[in-house]
Amino acid sequence: MAILVRSIEARHCASWMYNHLKILAAPQILYRRNDNLYCDAVVIQHDGKAPREEKLGTFRLAGMTAVKSIARLALFWPHRDLANSRYGSILFVRDDE
Repeated sequence: MAILVRSIEARHCASWMYNHLKILAAPQILYRRNDNLYCDAVVIQHDGKAPREEKLGTFRLAGMTAVKSIARLALFWPHRDLANSRYGSILFVRDDE
């Protein structure tokens, strides 16, 4: 979790393995919901390929391995509603506003 917090603070991308896929993403929000930790991030690449559409994905931290911060400027996702109940307890959020 500390690596993701540092990536959000520095506005950098991060990479990790998730469901046997290598993910490169721009983490935006870390939160706790139902005693689980989650990260919402904009996926830039999965297994070296760009996604079909740009969107905010949700990743459970328990499923993430080999997490690394990447010194690459991360996209900011402005289309989010922090008041949404899905976020439960927000631990850390990227704020470019």
